[in-house]
Formats: sequence, C-alpha cells, structure tokens
Amino acid sequence: MVHRSLSRQARLLALVCASSVAGCSARNVVVQVGGNAGGGGIGTGGTDGTGGTGGGMLGTAGSAGGIGGAAPGLKWGSFTFLPTAHPGGRLSDVNGDGKSDLISLRNGLVVSLGNGDGSFAAGVGIGGPNMLPEIGDLNGDGTPDLAAVVGGASGNVSVLLNNGDGTFAKPVQYSGVDNASALTLADLNGDGRTDIAVPNRASAGTVSVFLNAGGGAFAPPAQYGIRNTLAQRAAPASQLAAGDLDGDGRPDLALINFANYTVNILLNDGNGAFAPGTSVATDIVVGTLAWVQVLDLKGQGRVDIIVGSDNPGGRLGVFPNTGAAAFGAAVNYAVPAVNVLVGDIDGDGRMDLVSGDLLLLNEGDGTFVEMPHFLPSEASALGDLNGDGKFDFLLVDGVLLSTGP
Repeated sequence: MVHRSLSRQARLLALVCASSVAGCSARNVVVQVGGNAGGGGIGTGGTDGTGGTGGGMLGTAGSAGGIGGAAPGLKWGSFTFLPTAHPGGRLSDVNGDGKSDLISLRNGLVVSLGNGDGSFAAGVGIGGPNMLPEIGDLNGDGTPDLAAVVGGASGNVSVLLNNGDGTFAKPVQYSGVDNASALTLADLNGDGRTDIAVPNRASAGTVSVFLNAGGGAFAPPAQYGIRNTLAQRAAPASQLAAGDLDGDGRPDLALINFANYTVNILLNDGNGAFAPGTSVATDIVVGTLAWVQVLDLKGQGRVDIIVGSDNPGGRLGVFPNTGAAAFGAAVNYAVPAVNVLVGDIDGDGRMDLVSGDLLLLNEGDGTFVEMPHFLPSEASALGDLNGDGKFDFLLVDGVLLSTGP
C-alpha cells in the first residue's frame, strides 16, 4: 500500500522561504498553525503565526534517549533563516552550559560549542573515526559520551568519554565487529548502564553486543545470529534500532537486511542475550534499505517499525505492531530516507518525521501526512539552538531559528 500526499493546512501550513535559500538571509518566515484550507497566510516578515505547545523531542534517530539533543516543550511560531557554513551533524549539550553544541565530521570528529544564538564556535577536533557517533551516557556521570563504528573487515567500535567540559578523552577501541556501518545504544540487560549493539554486514548475519562493564568500559562482545525466517537462512544486516517489540519491557533489536529487503527481529531474553524472532518482508525493492527506527506511532504502548530506502525512487514503510512482535502490512510513502529525523514537530504529542526537506506528520493512527518541501533545504538535526524553548532546525546550509511566540 502506498500512502498518497495530502494537503493539511487545517493543522500546519507549509513553510516557504522565497525561491532560493540564498534569498532568505536573516529574513523571518511565518509558519501558521490553525485555520482552514483557504485561510491563513504564508509569507516572510509581518505577523507571527499562531504557535502551539510542543511535546518532548527526541534526538537523532538511534541516539540514546534523553541525551542526544533533547528539547522538551518546543513551540511553533515564525522563523529566521541564518545562512551558515557548517557540515551538519549531531546536537547535544556536551559541556553542560544549557546550550546545544554540534558534533560533526571533518576528517574525524569535531566539536563546535554552541553560542546560544544559533551559531557555533570554531570546531575542535577530538579524534575518533570519520563516522557520525551515537550519543549517550556511557559511564553514568550524566554527561553525553560518543560511540561510533570504524568500518572495514577488521573494524571496531570507538568510544569517547566526555570529560564534563566539552572535551573528550582519547578514543578507546573495542574489536569484534565486521564491516559495520552503524550501531545503537540501549540498556540491553536491565542493569541501568548503556550497552552497544552493532550489526556485522560481512559475518553471515550476526550482531555484536557489547555489555557495559561500568565506568564506560565494555566487555568483549557476544555474537548473536540473525535468521531470516522468511528465507530460512542467515541474514546480513546493515542498520538496526532498539525497542520493546514484543511488549515484555525489554529492548529488542530490529535489523534491516540489505540483501533481500526484509526486517529481521532479535528478541531480548532480559539478560542482554538475543534469539531470532520473526522476519518482515518490506516490499521496498528500490534502492538500498538504509534506515530503520522503532516508534509507538499510535500511542497504544506497541512499538511499530519504520524502514526506508535511500535513493530518489525510494520509500518509507511503516509496519504496525499487532502484538507479541508480529507486524501488519506496511503503509508505504514515496519518500526517500534522507537523513531521517524524529521529533514532535507540531506539538500534538506524536512523533513526526523529517526526511531531507520533507515533513511527515503523524496522524496518530499509524499513518503520516506528507508535506513536501516543508523546509528551504535539507535538515541535518533538530533542537533548541538559541535556548528560547522553541523548535529550531539545523540545515545543511544554515540555521532556521524559531523567533515567534
């Protein structure tokens, strides 16, 4: 099933910023909430749009809850576009000053401390791999640490612990992954510590699980086989997400199989060990399955699966959880998975998606309404960049600051 794009001015009018981003320098852009299909206005400058209260916002997909750019209570209003040359990346308050900082890539990891006005100080290299990290508290000190994979046949996991002031200790390498390109962070064994799971693309369908030994150190990984129950064979995976898929209160793993376009599930036994569960056929056969996330889209306490392919003809597919880690037929959207971000965009308490410059608003019934070209350019992160409690966007070529009520 392919879900078509719908007009939704009754809830949120599209954001426009002239015909080119270059023409939007330091101009206000009005986003208006409410009204009907014929009412309201969209323009630059002038009266602010009506703002609604916002729910809590997640960080980038895959980041550990509560650390990676959390910004509760964000609101809509008018926006100001500030053209800024930056590479994009992850947002988090790494030095504890209440301002969002930027973690990016420039031949390794670079930290640019936020100035609190949507701009960033000059970046400082901290070493590590040339791969954007996942963010979480890995040593239990309440500050955000970093973990990223180092690819290749003899790859490893690189962990950088935060010194508490925005600087980081030298990377510590953990071996035991094979040609990996992603990882996820979650407390997999219920001991209150953040663990690491990594899919191995070249190891005939395995996941390496690094349990946290305390103090930011990790035990040697245990390997768990991934079996595609549809094809009855091992299943190599490239991306993964953690969430409670069977309703037992333990984080399970959903992995996308780039070889045959399926989602394979590993169920958690409560001790951080995993057994193969079911497999879900996606019918997304255009491009490469490049993104997976697990979210409770209906607010019913069941975690659904969302997957996406990454080329111009790709799709996002939503699989509703029908209970006990079983999933219904997909609702597909003709939207390529371009740096997909998750957050409550319109403040209704439901998690929405941003993919590139496009917005997908959560209807609350497991479906989304598409709003093409919602942003003037591709978004790389979401967060409160100027400390006013309102929703801002980090774009590939600038910052879109919420400036209205």
